[in-house]
Amino acid sequence: MHLKRRIKHALKHSFFLAGLLSIVWLILRTGTKPSRITYPCQQMAASAGYLWIIAYLGIPVAALVWIRQRATPGRAAVAIAGILFAGIIFSTLYITGGGAVAGSPAEIAGPGAPVAGPINSDIFVVKGSESYTGELDDLLSLMQDQGLSFYQMSGQGAPLGLIGKDDVIILKVNCQWEERGGTSTDLVKAVISAILAHPDGFEGEIVVADNGQGRGSFQWPEANAEDTTQSIQDVVDSFSGDHRVSTYLWDTIRSRRTVEYDQGDDMDGYIVNDTPHPRTGLKVTYPKFTSAYGTKISFRNGIWENGAYNNTKLKLINMPVLKTHIGFAVTGSLKHYVGVGSVPFFNPHTSMWTGGLGTALAETRYPDITILDATWVNAIPKGYEGQGPSTPYEYATRTDQILASTDPVALDYYAAKHILIPLAVSGGYAADTMDPDSLAPGSFGSWLQPTYLEILASGYPVTMDEGRMSIHYRESAVSPAGLGVFRPTSGNNWFLDYGPDGDVDYQDHYGNAADLPLIGDFNNDGTADRAVFRTGEWIIDHGIDGSINLRNLYGTAGDIPLSGDFNNDGISDRAVFRASAWDNWILDNGMDGSADTRDHYGTSGDIPLSGDFNNDGTFDRAVFRGSTWNNWIIDYGMDGSADTRDHYGMAGDIPFAGDFNNDGICDRVVFRNGEWIADLNMDGSVDQRVVLGQAGDILLVWNS
Repeated sequence: MHLKRRIKHALKHSFFLAGLLSIVWLILRTGTKPSRITYPCQQMAASAGYLWIIAYLGIPVAALVWIRQRATPGRAAVAIAGILFAGIIFSTLYITGGGAVAGSPAEIAGPGAPVAGPINSDIFVVKGSESYTGELDDLLSLMQDQGLSFYQMSGQGAPLGLIGKDDVIILKVNCQWEERGGTSTDLVKAVISAILAHPDGFEGEIVVADNGQGRGSFQWPEANAEDTTQSIQDVVDSFSGDHRVSTYLWDTIRSRRTVEYDQGDDMDGYIVNDTPHPRTGLKVTYPKFTSAYGTKISFRNGIWENGAYNNTKLKLINMPVLKTHIGFAVTGSLKHYVGVGSVPFFNPHTSMWTGGLGTALAETRYPDITILDATWVNAIPKGYEGQGPSTPYEYATRTDQILASTDPVALDYYAAKHILIPLAVSGGYAADTMDPDSLAPGSFGSWLQPTYLEILASGYPVTMDEGRMSIHYRESAVSPAGLGVFRPTSGNNWFLDYGPDGDVDYQDHYGNAADLPLIGDFNNDGTADRAVFRTGEWIIDHGIDGSINLRNLYGTAGDIPLSGDFNNDGISDRAVFRASAWDNWILDNGMDGSADTRDHYGTSGDIPLSGDFNNDGTFDRAVFRGSTWNNWIIDYGMDGSADTRDHYGMAGDIPFAGDFNNDGICDRVVFRNGEWIADLNMDGSVDQRVVLGQAGDILLVWNS
């Protein structure tokens, strides 16, 4: 090592200097706000400063007092030197941990150390069935609307953003599995396209990378894509002619041990800390490599250029696929980090139950954003045939959802609870192993919680408290609308118009004459299902193919059933309107059979309706009261107040609310003797009339 580097290295790793600076930092940073002493960085500084005082002041002073009282002059100098040397060695070893990776807050602060300020994690969910580019555009727009800019823009007053025009971005994907087991190559293509479309003009570099632990490939012949022959390498090659986009398969270097660039080694390989983490037992490993365009990248320290690391220039977009796991129940944002470390040097699986993946995130590189691929998911739980992580095409369920968050803990919690578990339950499986709140051995929650605590202890704002998660939901490029009628007296009682153009495209029989029909996304897979409500029982057909996929009880005879996203969390809920009760709206959020909310709105004789009537992105409700002139009485925000009363239709009409013309905006309709009379902008005017059905039919409208 050159003399200049030796001096820099000595200063960087000097505990005398580090401890002294820690004391100065603690005094200046804490200042007049003592509450800051709870911050993780302050706790680290306090610990280092305390050890410095013990090593360089406490031990020597105590030793001098003892020596002056007891030791002979000849032995005093030897004793003093020995004690000083032992104190320095002890303190240095305590801080550095004795390995190649320097100590971090996670090694000093206790699990669950407070994070400055209240934690509130945003989760962005986009659901649709159009191209991935359209869904990603909607996702980035949704993030922007909530103050999280994907792009770092130049100019005064520009938002901070995530991706700068000259950044080097690692897209950490899952390339270990073929078919539906790996990250969607369509989504990878959409993310690359979005980065290259940077408003300031992208001048940086993109590296798609993963460690499939010996079985990874960017060229699977059967891939997770609309065109199943489209591999990740195909996607990258489509850009690389005009842009700096490449792949790096860390499998090829996973058994090669190396040291960092600042230690004079340019070889690609893995950095290994031989000292296990004191709490989790993980031996931290991470890759260091040169990209196809000559950029030297340390996954932990950043870009090596001009003899120094640029850590702010390296960005990480975590791109896992959501699915179940044979051993660890759920794999998503956190389990994805097994593909960062190297199994030959230390198998990260062995420390997962103690929070080892939390150590991996905190001590290597925390993702700038995680984009979770839930387009196709494997929801077959641990212990059943077909469980993940491998996911053949026939074991995958399409949900057409992509999610994003800067909090990977909250993202995994939400995805398990509101995507995987409902799908598993609707398929007749026991889904307890996927419960993020469960601490039962072998369950998802039993390793999620210690992982969460380790990340929290390192100063990152993460949460497992659903009350601190803000869910932002949007439907992307709403899929074709449909109209239909349910005819109680007919053999073929379902008549569906997919146009909708007034022509019946499909008819069949499902349910009985006295049943009440519904259409909605009852299993949250992104496609329309149907159900009939029969004296309190919901009988659900997920594929609209005539089969009964699920039966359960919610409500009683005489109730009017409704479905929709009543609590605005992006998940289908259901309700019953019980005219005979004071609390006549009884809501089941999440479709688990429990009555989560009971309140009063409307009176006996009213017809209940639900939808986003003012098109502000949140669900509302209304009642149609045929006996009054202002027969539509609407409650914006579902707080029980009558916010709008107006007139549309007449006594004897059957009202309905939905996206009648498929423009993504809620409309209202009255059905009169087989004619649909539609008000497309809720202003009371008749905008369209369609004849479909006959008197006595019950209306159906859907958009998925």
